[in-house]
Amino acid sequence: MKTGIIGFGKMGSAIFKLFSEHADSIRVVTETENQADEARTGFFKKLEKAVNRGVYPQEVLEEKKERIRFSHCLNTVSDCDMIIEATFESLDVKSQLLHQLEPLVSTEAILLTNTSSLSINSMSNHLNHPHRFCGYHFFYPISLIDIVEIIVSKHTDLELVTRLKQIAASISKNAIVVQDAPGSVINAILAYYYAEALYILEEGLLPPSQIDTIARQFCYVGPCESLDVIGIDFFLSALMNIIHQGTVYPICWNSTTKKADKADFPYPLLFDPLISANRLGRKTNNGIYLYEKGIPVDDAMMFYSRNKTMTSFSALTTTEDIVSQRLFYGIINGAMFSYKMGMASSHDINLGVKKVLHMKKGPFELVQEIGIDKVKDTFRHLHDTVGIRFDPKNVTASEHI
Repeated sequence: MKTGIIGFGKMGSAIFKLFSEHADSIRVVTETENQADEARTGFFKKLEKAVNRGVYPQEVLEEKKERIRFSHCLNTVSDCDMIIEATFESLDVKSQLLHQLEPLVSTEAILLTNTSSLSINSMSNHLNHPHRFCGYHFFYPISLIDIVEIIVSKHTDLELVTRLKQIAASISKNAIVVQDAPGSVINAILAYYYAEALYILEEGLLPPSQIDTIARQFCYVGPCESLDVIGIDFFLSALMNIIHQGTVYPICWNSTTKKADKADFPYPLLFDPLISANRLGRKTNNGIYLYEKGIPVDDAMMFYSRNKTMTSFSALTTTEDIVSQRLFYGIINGAMFSYKMGMASSHDINLGVKKVLHMKKGPFELVQEIGIDKVKDTFRHLHDTVGIRFDPKNVTASEHI
């Protein structure tokens, strides 16, 4: 299969690395000629060093020089069987690129976008052959998360979905099929988890390090460290893109005020001081955490706390228990609401969340293990003590999974 990859940023280069081990030939398109030269030089220099160390035989270097090309010209991918675009996360940029790309390639060529927040339906509406287009969303870091979302539009051909599942298997990835959220159903579920962590910080219950330590009891990474890796600005931008009806993201935005217009998932006020102080995460060396020589440390609690009114809990319940329950059931909440909205099968939601968060068991497996009656009782308790976002109706809609 001849594979084209458009864009060579963080995601594009990671997708290239993945396919460079499997595709018959690869054509990479960068924005400028200089970027193409740098990508070409960097890739083959690393490969030459690996050959010199005896990691690969010389034949591998020669073979890859034959089948891998870097260019800044879009028509380089004209003979590709499959093209994955991984350009700037903008609906206008991606839609314009697809409009330019479509007449250059065969009508049988597969067109894919790696978007993590934009509407697949919106992009497909302007294509002449939308049946061969869908989202193919890899999760970062690609090398550690062996899942890919096939995000279907209202036009996507079912045969294409079958083909993409086969391609995913060939590159050692599990494929799940999701509806247009828009963007990513699994990321939407994770947003419930991240949002809950921000609410906990704002209430002054615990600092980031303790929140993450508690979360690592059931997830590979905590929500605060994850947000710093993702980037506060990127996460906020993704949320602000999701203003369409039918979204499964927890925070709905008023496009005029740029604030949430749903009382159940209020706008996390912590975004404001983080953004204004350019505390965007690891890339700026400060985010939810402060970073001292690359080591994350907590800021003073007064920086995080926005709401001085603490939630009333039983004196017999520790703060750690409260935080653990809210984070854990935040994941359950997102999974159940996504299933209720018909965004994916229970199997695919379960597998996706389990793989991305590196959980031993997925959310629906855990619900069955805990027992639906106990889960309902916990949702009622959280609904009464924390907020209406923990709606017991989501559990009722999912109890027959």
